[in-house]
Amino acid sequence: MGLTNSNPGGVRGSAGYPSAYSYTLYPSYSAAIADWFHILQIRYVDRGLSTVYAISHPYVGTSNSPSWAGKVIALMLQYRGEAPPPTPTVAPSPTIAPEMLPHHKVVTDPGVTRVSQPQKGIQRSSATFTLSDRAHAASTGASALSATVEWLIVALALMLAIAVALWARSLSVGVGEVW
Repeated sequence: MGLTNSNPGGVRGSAGYPSAYSYTLYPSYSAAIADWFHILQIRYVDRGLSTVYAISHPYVGTSNSPSWAGKVIALMLQYRGEAPPPTPTVAPSPTIAPEMLPHHKVVTDPGVTRVSQPQKGIQRSSATFTLSDRAHAASTGASALSATVEWLIVALALMLAIAVALWARSLSVGVGEVW
């Protein structure tokens, strides 16, 4: 199947293409493969069937569909082994906008110290920081939460633990009877 009618999938009666003996006649293999994948998508994958074995029973429609699925998987593995390796795509190196160059230098060069200065009418305080200061804060486990919020969470957790303990104590069942 497929040598004379460019129909490698054995597709029958696909709309928009002529047919012979109920098999669709495609003008090219690329048209056949595109239509076949579209059919697989709308008839099977969109219904949640995502493996060859899951698709095989409704696609083949006979009791030997697991055998058919095994053949398809074996052929796909063979085709993968015969195909040339894909050519790697070279990603273009990112360019840095001129206004970002001072920031880029601070981020990429750990030895650079930056002092912010007021620019164009914007009042800023003079702040000195280095990348090593940021790294030290990150390595010491500095939390994103303020100290007040952390203490509030700890206090609420302790109060919850006490409430659970008091509730458990108020139950009529003794601890020895539970275990």
